[in-house]
Amino acid sequence: MLPLQISALALLCLPLALSSSHPCDIEENQTAWISNFIRKDVVIVGGGAAGLSAARKLIDQGITNIVVLEAQDYLGGRIKTHREGDILTEDGAEWINGGRMNPLYSYWSAQEELTSPLPNSAFDWRIRTQSGQPADARGFDATAWLMEECERSSVLQAYAAKGYGECYEDRFSDSYDWEMARPAEKEAWLHYAQMWVNKDTGLDDWKDQSGLDAKHFTDWGLDQWIQWKNGFDTLVDHLQAGIPVETSSPVCRIFYGRRVAGRRLRNRVLVVTQDGTSYLAHHVVVTASIGHLKERHAKIFSPPLNLAYRAAMDATMLGLADKVQLGWDTPWWGDKPLDLNIIFTQKLSDPDTLTFSEELKEHIGPM
Repeated sequence: MLPLQISALALLCLPLALSSSHPCDIEENQTAWISNFIRKDVVIVGGGAAGLSAARKLIDQGITNIVVLEAQDYLGGRIKTHREGDILTEDGAEWINGGRMNPLYSYWSAQEELTSPLPNSAFDWRIRTQSGQPADARGFDATAWLMEECERSSVLQAYAAKGYGECYEDRFSDSYDWEMARPAEKEAWLHYAQMWVNKDTGLDDWKDQSGLDAKHFTDWGLDQWIQWKNGFDTLVDHLQAGIPVETSSPVCRIFYGRRVAGRRLRNRVLVVTQDGTSYLAHHVVVTASIGHLKERHAKIFSPPLNLAYRAAMDATMLGLADKVQLGWDTPWWGDKPLDLNIIFTQKLSDPDTLTFSEELKEHIGPM
């Protein structure tokens, strides 16, 4: 199947049934935990790339009495490769960014595990509205110029104490002679730019980041998007070889004070999982996501984390980038890989906007 890239930058808000309880709201039983523990030199919390890399490094240095505790039923964290027949997709992390500036690139390129990026000329590039009608490609060029303009340090200086998105809004009118554009497309292209920035930064609102923060952001991508020939989980398989791991073992409590249930810890750490299994270790490496720690740190750690850590977490905002995988039995778009960009000239609350798929497919033919 030929690849299909769709830049349909839209946000869908779906109602979710939220549970009032958490799997780690377990019954307190400190006496049992401190009486029936498993001794380890190091416990690593989290079986993503960071946790597995830490474990790999320790084992390579001869420290083998370790265990990795992973809450999910699989390893890899944000790496999750999906296979169905001869189709391979990445539900999570997908690319190695940065080319030779990324240590992963040099190693795995030598192992011939990476693909060679296709040149832009290899793609059938199309731009459409949500109804499948051709859009003005000059709007895309103007938006691309705007994104480069608002990455320049000299430009960002004026927005050091302002929202990053204000740069785009202020300079949007200068990016193109919008009097020549179709009226509905002007706001659509500004929305496209906003969704693209939010996707790159993980923001919900492009004004949540200051121009100063944007200036300090290091883009290791360098427009190099390198994929794995046989899936990103190639890295996970490499890292986890020979590492003792317990999956489906969320860590619910970490005691690192002087005593637990009256018994001295003697500079060791007691780690407790959801099922009540406890580990007594000389060292604990926590690689859980910042989102999880923001939500649960007060219930996980005893005593509480120091004020500096908590203040840093409170100041950290979280964003979410969704990925939707689409597939068809045959490449209806033609023989070349398709790079499809979609702008929304109608509000997302308009039913005609949210039911565009068949109409889009019908009108997506050659420009």
